[in-house]
Amino acid sequence: DMIMDYEGNYWLSSSRMGVLLLSRSKFSDFNLLSGMEDAMVNAVYRYKGNTYVGSDDGLSVFNYRYEKVTDYATVELTDMLSGISVRHIMSDKEGSLWISTYRKYGVVKVERDGTISNFGRNSGLPSNTVYFTYELSDGTIAVSMDAGLLIIDKQGEILQTYGVEQGISERILSVFEDEDGTIYLGTDGSGIYLISAEDKSILAHYDTESGLNSDVVTVITKG
Repeated sequence: DMIMDYEGNYWLSSSRMGVLLLSRSKFSDFNLLSGMEDAMVNAVYRYKGNTYVGSDDGLSVFNYRYEKVTDYATVELTDMLSGISVRHIMSDKEGSLWISTYRKYGVVKVERDGTISNFGRNSGLPSNTVYFTYELSDGTIAVSMDAGLLIIDKQGEILQTYGVEQGISERILSVFEDEDGTIYLGTDGSGIYLISAEDKSILAHYDTESGLNSDVVTVITKG
């Protein structure tokens, strides 16, 4: 006998193998559907109806039919980032796309009209290695780098630096801003730093000696 249940699974009875279950997977193989080559994927982001995939080999952009997007602006961007490790992708409140790259361009900004610019050593940042960006409530951008964090404006001008001179020597793994504007920085070995909303100074530092379970803080979110 064979029956189909309410989820569309098939159940078969067998004289030798007992009961067999044939079920459709709820997951899809994106690589198989899109034809994307195997790569270490670091970021996936939906933007303007397309799927942006950042890997150690660069950036790929697919439409809803899993086809590569081939308009001029997108191809210009993917060609620029070919062979470059893309670590993180986000968009800001104005609709601009921010792409964090490793050891080449720093932060790549793509405005809504397709204009591309980048902020790295060329614009005064201390390094071209950027792990991720996070938009703060005032519209500025927090930029995680090798050691510490920068806050820049939308034109790439450095407004605040949190690094060795401020007592932060570890890579920043996570950023969170609460309703009061206090910024929380999760580090790769030094716990959590709190930054004041008023004067942007370091308010406090918490680590395992303060009661944290670990000094490595990968995610900070509101409970």
